[in-house]
Amino acid sequence: MRKLFKRRHIIGLSAALLLIVASWVGNVIYYQSMQLKGPLFIKTYMTITQSGERIELPYLENKSASRKVAQVILDELPGLSFDISPGSSHEFAHQILNTASAQWHADEGGSPRLLEIHEATVIYNDGQSVRLPIGEIEIVPDTRETRLLQSLTTSGSTDGKGSEVVNLTEDAALEQITWSYRDVLEPYLHIRESDKPIDSLKLPLSLKRGAVLSFAYQWDIPRDRLIELANYKPKLQLTFRLKDGRKVRESLSLARGLYLSGQQIRQLVQAGGEKP
Repeated sequence: MRKLFKRRHIIGLSAALLLIVASWVGNVIYYQSMQLKGPLFIKTYMTITQSGERIELPYLENKSASRKVAQVILDELPGLSFDISPGSSHEFAHQILNTASAQWHADEGGSPRLLEIHEATVIYNDGQSVRLPIGEIEIVPDTRETRLLQSLTTSGSTDGKGSEVVNLTEDAALEQITWSYRDVLEPYLHIRESDKPIDSLKLPLSLKRGAVLSFAYQWDIPRDRLIELANYKPKLQLTFRLKDGRKVRESLSLARGLYLSGQQIRQLVQAGGEKP
C-alpha cells in the first residue's frame, strides 16, 4: 500500500513538474513572439499644406531593448530636426509607444515642391542606422498669393468629432470640396457643412466676403477594422474661383487622435506592422 501511495505521489509530482515546465516554456514562447526585431513605426498618412505644421511619427519599441531610437531623419527634408520626447511615451505590456515630432517650415525643403515621403532613416543609440517604412507624408507647398479663409473657431474631441468654422476675406465661388486619402477614408469619415452632407451641396456656390462656412466632421471607424491601426491626418481641400478668374485652394485639418489598445498593439506586433 505504501509502495502504491509512493508511486502515485511520484507520478503526481512528475505531472505537476511537467505542467510547470510546460507553462514556463509557453510563457517564454509567448514572450518571444511579442518581441519586435526593431522599432515599428505606426503607419502615418498625413497631408501638410502650411509652413509651421507638425509632423508626428508614433513608433513602438520593446521595453527590454538595449538599442533605442536616437534620431529620425527624412532624407527628402534633411534640415528637419525631430524631437524624441520621453514625455510622449505610453507603456503597454511588452512595448513602449513613443513619438518623433518635428515642425515643418517651407524653407526646410528648399524651393516649393510636392513631396511624398514613405520611409525614414532611423539612427540607433549605438550609431547603427536603418531605413524603415512610415506610411506617407504628403507635403503640398502653400503657393497662394491670397489667403481666402479666416479661421473663426476650431474644435476636436476624443470621440472623433470636430469642426472648423471659417469666413471669406473676399467674394469667391466654391467649386470643389474633397479630402486627402478619401479613397480609403470615405466609409469612416463623415463631413457636413451647415448640417448638410458636403456631397449634397450644389457647386459652384457663390459666396460674398464675410460669408461663413461651418464644417463639422465625425470619425466612425469600427474597432475591428485594420484601418484603426494607422495614424491618419487628412486635410479637407476646398477649391475657390475668385472674381478675376484665379483659383485658390485652401485646406482645413480633419484631426483624429491615435488611441491604440493593448490588443491592437499585440495585433501590430504579431503582424510585424503589416496592417493596414
